[in-house]
Amino acid sequence: MSIQDRYAPDRAAGHLTAAVLVDGNAVLVPNPGPELLVPSGELEILIFPADPKAHLPIEIIPLWKWSPFHLPGAEAPLAVIGRLRHHSGYSAQIGAVDPRELAAATVGGRTRRHANGRDPPACCHPSR
Repeated sequence: MSIQDRYAPDRAAGHLTAAVLVDGNAVLVPNPGPELLVPSGELEILIFPADPKAHLPIEIIPLWKWSPFHLPGAEAPLAVIGRLRHHSGYSAQIGAVDPRELAAATVGGRTRRHANGRDPPACCHPSR
């Protein structure tokens, strides 16, 4: 998935960041750049199959709202959820997002391992 500036001259130039479809009408963007949060921005999500041989449609859906998740005292959001104007035909790539688990798994803009050496909680990985 690609978050796009809808007024860019082409899709390569319009790519701003990757996202994860967390619900039929919501995408998760960890560590978002400031260009995503500009109120006047005209952004859309480009959703396409991971397997190019799948011959599934490419969806282009406008984004209309961002919900940021902040760590206490942090100025920039740790992650944002973008709401789509309508539901995608694709299935969610992740089961659930718990803001506390997401914050615990991410520090300083990078995903970290827990003190016990294991990977971050399942909330941060695509469901299998």
